[in-house]
Amino acid sequence: MWHAIHDNQWDYNEIYDRMYRVGRPTHNMRVSYLGHSWNPLDILQMAELEPETWEDVMMRLRGVQAARHLRITTMTPKELPEAFDTWLEYREYLMGITCQTNMICT
Repeated sequence: MWHAIHDNQWDYNEIYDRMYRVGRPTHNMRVSYLGHSWNPLDILQMAELEPETWEDVMMRLRGVQAARHLRITTMTPKELPEAFDTWLEYREYLMGITCQTNMICT
């Protein structure tokens, strides 16, 4: 693909150049919509790679700045919190908080 881009002088997203400069392996270079699958490592590098997008993400996803500073790469609990009887109940609780704080709800 890269040979074709070079040989034909096609336009491409320059984020790939930035990913290369920070040492991201080519097989992990992905540009995709953040909403469909949240990769914490992508989020953590976004501030450096795409500062304009990072500003938008911080406005939409509460806590993401703290996660970046703390280098949190997973937000999934290993054990069910004591206040809940099932993972489904816990998920419903989290979805309720998400919707109440003006984050994306589906």
